[in-house]
Amino acid sequence: MLEKVRRGCPHAAAHREQLSSLEADDRFRALQGVQALVVDSDESTRRTLQAHAVVAKLIERLADDKVDCQVEAVSALRCLAVEGGPEICAEVSSPDR
Repeated sequence: MLEKVRRGCPHAAAHREQLSSLEADDRFRALQGVQALVVDSDESTRRTLQAHAVVAKLIERLADDKVDCQVEAVSALRCLAVEGGPEICAEVSSPDR
């Protein structure tokens, strides 16, 4: 499965959509999925997540009404910052996202 993820990250769009779900459980699972993709991925997968505007969705989840979702969003953003370096950090802090 990891090879499929690395070849274009087919789950990025699905996770992005689930991050906006009305159901907290769906959002939580999507946040966990994004974090797993970041931890177990390479640069191309991170770029695909960026292309799907996942960083902006993660930032939105920081204000989620469920604390578990907030914690997972922070964790996923941290993993992205560690793995993606200054480029991801600049995107997170950019007012133009």
